[in-house]
Amino acid sequence: LCFSLQIGLLNEAKQVRTASLRVLRYLLPYEEALDTFLKLHFDFLVARCLDVSLDNEIERIHAVKLIRQIIRSAPDKFPKSLLYALVAIGNDGASERDRMVRVSLETICELAFSNTELVAKCGGIQTLIWNILDCHQYPRLNEALTSTIIFVLNHPRTRHFIQPQVDLERLLAPFT
Repeated sequence: LCFSLQIGLLNEAKQVRTASLRVLRYLLPYEEALDTFLKLHFDFLVARCLDVSLDNEIERIHAVKLIRQIIRSAPDKFPKSLLYALVAIGNDGASERDRMVRVSLETICELAFSNTELVAKCGGIQTLIWNILDCHQYPRLNEALTSTIIFVLNHPRTRHFIQPQVDLERLLAPFT
């Protein structure tokens, strides 16, 4: 089954890739399936689905649904490759008019609550801070970004992930 899904994720037809992502999502609540998913490096194929083309919106939506399923089932096992893909969309998506920017930022926020260390190591905290200043037209998203940063600052075990001289100055610059 796993090798069939790998072939499905490499297929040229976006409908086949989307169906493969859906099957993976239904399998991932089981921890053994998640371990197999990571051992066979499915995360790179899912990241590829996010990055292939901006036109494949349905495929990208199913990839994000799969990513959120991983966050719900085992945030401590979340692969860096998927987070790097989300961070890249969050950083550059607005300039490319990518419609997945907001979803990517929300997913990074969701992961930051359960695995702050991974988000910080992959540059997700800086992405959230950069986008707080740019998302003024989306008040709900701005609220989610701000509450995530406040959460990170509020807890002593996660506070050190925010660099005071860089990140906080960027946030406070409009007020000075």
